[in-house]
Amino acid sequence: MNETTVVANKRIVQTFQYDGRPNDVSLESLTFEDLGGRTRVRTRSVFPSVESRDGAIASGMENGLRDSMARLEKVLTSQ
Repeated sequence: MNETTVVANKRIVQTFQYDGRPNDVSLESLTFEDLGGRTRVRTRSVFPSVESRDGAIASGMENGLRDSMARLEKVLTSQ
Protein backbone atom coordinates (compact mmCIF):
# COMPACT_ATOMS: atom_id res chain seq x y z
CA MET A 1 0.00 0.00 0.00
CA ASN A 2 1.39 3.38 -0.99
CA GLU A 3 1.00 6.42 1.22
CA THR A 4 1.31 10.01 -0.03
CA THR A 5 1.26 13.37 1.74
CA VAL A 6 1.22 16.64 -0.21
CA VAL A 7 1.82 20.17 1.09
CA ALA A 8 0.93 22.38 -1.87
CA ASN A 9 3.92 24.18 -3.41
CA LYS A 10 6.23 22.88 -0.69
CA ARG A 11 6.58 19.12 -0.29
CA ILE A 12 5.53 15.64 -1.36
CA VAL A 13 6.26 12.60 0.80
CA GLN A 14 5.39 9.10 -0.36
CA THR A 15 6.21 5.47 0.05
CA PHE A 16 7.52 3.60 -2.97
CA GLN A 17 7.68 -0.08 -3.87
CA TYR A 18 9.61 -1.35 -6.87
CA ASP A 19 8.03 -4.33 -8.66
CA GLY A 20 11.38 -6.13 -8.71
CA ARG A 21 11.68 -5.86 -4.91
CA PRO A 22 8.09 -5.70 -3.59
CA ASN A 23 9.07 -6.26 0.05
CA ASP A 24 11.40 -3.24 0.12
CA VAL A 25 9.42 -0.06 0.76
CA SER A 26 11.34 3.21 0.57
CA LEU A 27 10.29 6.62 1.84
CA GLU A 28 10.69 9.38 -0.74
CA SER A 29 10.38 13.12 -0.28
CA LEU A 30 10.47 15.98 -2.75
CA THR A 31 10.78 19.56 -1.55
CA PHE A 32 10.19 22.62 -3.71
CA GLU A 33 11.99 25.90 -3.06
CA ASP A 34 10.97 29.12 -4.84
CA LEU A 35 14.04 30.85 -6.23
CA GLY A 36 12.13 33.78 -7.73
CA GLY A 37 11.13 32.61 -11.20
CA ARG A 38 12.80 29.21 -10.82
CA THR A 39 12.21 26.29 -8.50
CA ARG A 40 14.76 24.07 -6.79
CA VAL A 41 13.55 20.49 -6.40
CA ARG A 42 15.31 18.26 -3.89
CA THR A 43 14.64 14.57 -3.66
CA ARG A 44 15.54 12.13 -0.93
CA SER A 45 14.97 8.38 -0.78
CA VAL A 46 15.37 6.38 2.41
CA PHE A 47 15.63 2.61 2.04
CA PRO A 48 15.10 -0.02 4.76
CA SER A 49 18.62 -1.41 4.28
CA VAL A 50 21.85 -0.98 2.34
CA GLU A 51 20.96 -4.12 0.38
CA SER A 52 17.61 -2.60 -0.60
CA ARG A 53 19.29 0.61 -1.74
CA ASP A 54 21.92 -1.27 -3.72
CA GLY A 55 19.22 -3.42 -5.34
CA ALA A 56 17.30 -0.33 -6.42
CA ILE A 57 20.43 1.22 -7.91
CA ALA A 58 21.36 -2.01 -9.70
CA SER A 59 17.85 -2.17 -11.19
CA GLY A 60 18.46 0.98 -13.22
CA MET A 61 16.33 3.25 -11.05
CA GLU A 62 18.25 6.31 -12.19
CA ASN A 63 16.64 6.01 -15.64
CA GLY A 64 13.19 5.95 -14.04
CA LEU A 65 14.11 8.93 -11.89
CA ARG A 66 15.23 10.92 -14.94
CA ASP A 67 11.97 10.06 -16.72
CA SER A 68 9.97 11.13 -13.66
CA MET A 69 11.80 14.45 -13.41
CA ALA A 70 11.17 15.12 -17.11
CA ARG A 71 7.44 14.46 -16.63
CA LEU A 72 7.37 16.67 -13.53
CA GLU A 73 9.05 19.47 -15.48
CA LYS A 74 6.34 19.25 -18.16
CA VAL A 75 3.61 19.46 -15.53
CA LEU A 76 5.18 22.41 -13.75
CA THR A 77 5.92 24.40 -16.90
CA SER A 78 2.39 23.91 -18.24
CA GLN A 79 0.84 25.77 -15.30
